[in-house]
Amino acid sequence: MSAKKRKSAKKRRKYKRIFLDTFCLMMIVLILLGMSFFLKMRGLDSLQIGGDDVSFTEIQTATSSPPAYTEIRITGGTVFCADGEVSLQEAVSYAKSNGTDTVVKIVDDGAVQNTIDELTKALEREKISYAIGE
Repeated sequence: MSAKKRKSAKKRRKYKRIFLDTFCLMMIVLILLGMSFFLKMRGLDSLQIGGDDVSFTEIQTATSSPPAYTEIRITGGTVFCADGEVSLQEAVSYAKSNGTDTVVKIVDDGAVQNTIDELTKALEREKISYAIGE
């Protein structure tokens, strides 16, 4: 192989290497941008409401206006809503009666975790949006 051909082959390898490095770098940038976009789309993990940090478990609002909140307070194993002390079934019925635009704000006032779990499962069965706060 002549010196001219070796020099030409070496130059081609150099350009191939530069092309591959640039291509890999661009792919990494695109992947990072995609991941950033995906994480931003996952969005709202928590919302500040009246000084309380409320974590959203499920929200199913189709309107652009901010949702109305209905409060259900749990103290120990007892459930309270606007009507006073109620059973879990009555609390779910109360939440349903406020319409589909309403998000139930479950206030944990020293609640037993089992009671919160039962209420959230009942709300999920009825496809009622809720947020848990303190």
